[in-house]
Amino acid sequence: MFSMTIGTNALAQKTPANNIVPKGGTYQTNADGIGMTYKGDLNNLKIDNNSFVKLTSSSVLLGVLGVYPASLQFEYTTTIPKDKPYYFRLSNTSDFSGVLLGGAVGGFLDGLVFGSHWVDVTPYYNGTVVEGGGRTDNYWNQSATNNLAVMEDGNQNKYIRIVPKSQYNQIKYTDNTVLGVININSSEINYAYYNQNQTLCDIPLMTSYTGSGGLLSAGSQNPVTDAYKAIDSNLNSFASIGGGKLLDVALGSIVEQFFYLPEATNKKMLRLKMSIPSGLLNVNLADQSQIVFYKNNQQVGSIPINSNLLGVDLAGLINANNTPLSFLAIPPLNSEGNAFIEFDKVSVKIIKPVNVNLLGGSDLRIYDVAFVDTKPETVKVCSREFINNNIRERKFDLTQIIPDFNVNTAYVVVDREQNEIPFTTPQEKEANKWQPLGTYYIKGINATVHCPNEYSSFAVVQDPQFKITGKSAISVPLDANNDGTPDGKAM
Repeated sequence: MFSMTIGTNALAQKTPANNIVPKGGTYQTNADGIGMTYKGDLNNLKIDNNSFVKLTSSSVLLGVLGVYPASLQFEYTTTIPKDKPYYFRLSNTSDFSGVLLGGAVGGFLDGLVFGSHWVDVTPYYNGTVVEGGGRTDNYWNQSATNNLAVMEDGNQNKYIRIVPKSQYNQIKYTDNTVLGVININSSEINYAYYNQNQTLCDIPLMTSYTGSGGLLSAGSQNPVTDAYKAIDSNLNSFASIGGGKLLDVALGSIVEQFFYLPEATNKKMLRLKMSIPSGLLNVNLADQSQIVFYKNNQQVGSIPINSNLLGVDLAGLINANNTPLSFLAIPPLNSEGNAFIEFDKVSVKIIKPVNVNLLGGSDLRIYDVAFVDTKPETVKVCSREFINNNIRERKFDLTQIIPDFNVNTAYVVVDREQNEIPFTTPQEKEANKWQPLGTYYIKGINATVHCPNEYSSFAVVQDPQFKITGKSAISVPLDANNDGTPDGKAM
């Protein structure tokens, strides 16, 4: 029976706080927990499971208007290094997590919807505030001074993340309700931690989105639907940047979906699978759509989505009935021209041009976003010669280049031209294992130095020691493992 096995070989450890202390109030609670700094077992926040603690803030308590926040401080007995991200995973049962995703992430911060409720996250070192915290009510503008991000992973888990700029050992999470509004708000924390011994393999790819230029109103719909489906394990599911949702908003509006790395790198490029509406292709695409690279919330490079990037004739693509298209987005070179730029976030950015009905009601769909090694690993193989329609072609067994190959593991395999090769079930592997020599990108490899949620790159070439040259031009595989049995047969 077929099953998918996706995991990691790294030794990263999620490290919860040694102590969790209520802060910011000693007032009494009522039956609903209002006025209490928290409700639930604080030890639940040290366990990676589905339990949670609820923090409730209010602008009124026992009939008295005031500021009644709810705060918890997460304390460590050891020092956490600077630039080490800290994560709060929110409960999926929390209404606030949905508001965050459609508010702080989506940018719809209308005061009637979101302005009365926000979260502050503040890092400390031995009681002194250090730089690197932030609040949710100004996250949407991607401010360089705000180190807080609200994100979602491919399993729909929602996170608040901060990146302190100095060493720290305390983090305070505060749920707030604005003074003067008779209101009660809450958020539910599921787990709080930082990662020790992490690699790029250990942190799942996360996403968020934002909008500006006429999108910030209570009546607007989120411009991105099912954002997490761009980074889940299903290549047939998709996030939608909705054309219909943009038609009633101001011209010149911008929608941007972000994808986050756990740390900056200059050794990765991006593979995207997208369906681009013909209405978008009909306008000056390079001016309206970009792949944008960021580091520390500052734009460090961009690539126009044009025929050079897509590798196709846009005129032909317009008539392709919005067929999904896969392509590689390679980061620009640095100022010295000797390496790719470093980045820790990348986005798909769409701008609605003035006086143009941009998408005509169609959705731009993002099926898959994943990072790819920029430098492929060269693999020498013993190939076979196949003759089809009197044309000779050398092919190799694809299963032989996959480290720790497992016939029951679902792999995503694409060739140099970004054509997908079905390689999920055992039957597909057997039917498609013989492929021409060339470059291949494979996701799902669970072995040392490979990340199962990224594409590993392989440049597959003929091993000259297994080839006999001559007039016949027929390769004869040798007995590479010296077991007395030829490794293959000549065709």
